[in-house]
Amino acid sequence: MLQANPSSLRMRLLATAAVLAISAASALAQGAANPGSAAPPAAAPPVAPGAPGASEAAGADAAAVAASSSDWPCVQVKVHTIDSAAVWDGPSIEGLKGYTDDDALYNVVSKVVSRRTPVAEAEKAVEDYAKSIPEAERDQKLTLLFSGVLDTANTQRSGIVNGIERYQKRQRSNAKEIETQGEAIADLESKAPSDLTVPTPELDAAREKYDWFARVFQERQGNIPIACEIPTLIEQRVFAVARAIRAQMKS
Repeated sequence: MLQANPSSLRMRLLATAAVLAISAASALAQGAANPGSAAPPAAAPPVAPGAPGASEAAGADAAAVAASSSDWPCVQVKVHTIDSAAVWDGPSIEGLKGYTDDDALYNVVSKVVSRRTPVAEAEKAVEDYAKSIPEAERDQKLTLLFSGVLDTANTQRSGIVNGIERYQKRQRSNAKEIETQGEAIADLESKAPSDLTVPTPELDAAREKYDWFARVFQERQGNIPIACEIPTLIEQRVFAVARAIRAQMKS
């Protein structure tokens, strides 16, 4: 009797669990954004392709992923831009532009917003820049500096949020492809003669393809929590820089 390949079987179990994780993450994200929404029903445990009920389980997993209306996989609430009121208590920056026209100011904006710059170094750059400005112009220039920091950070943040959503859409598509392949393997295994002990070349090829897809899927899935932290880190940086700017102002 043909036996399922243990390595392939484990990979399919892991991949099925990862598919369920996508649905769960999307549900959590939707729940965070909509606190009044009903909680989704608990997902059933994954069933290995080839086992009784495998086709039904795979179909249910795919349906769960497809049913989620959110392409946002993070538990953090999706917010494209940072509201100045959340990080700034200084003069209004509404309609304030022109930070790119001042080379010295623009260089400071670029440095302090960059995630490559340690926050302590960014705060020191703000202090040094403030000291270089005549006192009569300091508050005005520092307000413009914050305007530039927020504008640049929001451009970055929005791009990252959009990138995370594109990534999640690809993962959802990949999850459906994995499930389709798992169903095809289960079908091949069920049709194999009862006295067959060695997999056919067709089944071997299907298992190898499935394992490769599942492995890549899981590696990519592991990047999502890291990416989800980036918008929060940007907001924390903007808050720290805003505080450093305000410490150098009189108004």
